[in-house]
Amino acid sequence: LYFDKTGATFNVVKSTININNGTANNTGVAINQGTLNYGTPTGSATAINVTGGTGSAGIYSTNTGSVTTDATITLTNASESVGLYAKNSTGTIKNTGKISGTGLTQSMGIAAESAGTATTITNEGEVDVEGTGVVGIAATTGGTIKSEGTNAKIKATGDSSASVYTDNGTVTLKGGSVDAQGGAIDLYANNNGTINVSDSGTATAINTG
Repeated sequence: LYFDKTGATFNVVKSTININNGTANNTGVAINQGTLNYGTPTGSATAINVTGGTGSAGIYSTNTGSVTTDATITLTNASESVGLYAKNSTGTIKNTGKISGTGLTQSMGIAAESAGTATTITNEGEVDVEGTGVVGIAATTGGTIKSEGTNAKIKATGDSSASVYTDNGTVTLKGGSVDAQGGAIDLYANNNGTINVSDSGTATAINTG
């Protein structure tokens, strides 16, 4: 699904997208301009399934596109792939759904990347990824992720992995929890990156297995 019209609002209430067969560089939903409500605030049968392959994304936002999603995004046996990815996007991007992955290699649940254009993602949902070199949420090159609320649960499992990672970006945790298992790191700030924990006095639980 691809959306690209300034000033337009797109509503997708029920949808299942499957990316299969180990192909590369696929995207389930992409938005460049306009506003996309992918699902409903109270939950819906909206899902994106990525199986195998390299360099794929469940949802990809660029330019001025705005996204609100409660989708269940599942990555399975994929490498260098991302559940929700925003790059150089000035639009409002919010996740309230569940993003999960198993058998992954160098993949991420949520990623915000900026190269001169402010990119911010707000997460109020659950991110649970497992594999080698995986990251729950990642803010890089000026990108910003705000993970907040009691339902904001971030977990990474596996060697050389991190639940929360930033490389010259900013992550703010307000409420919720961060879990690391199987050799993963809870919080990893690199190259002038910043992680704010328990913002405004709202406690974030940090659990290390």
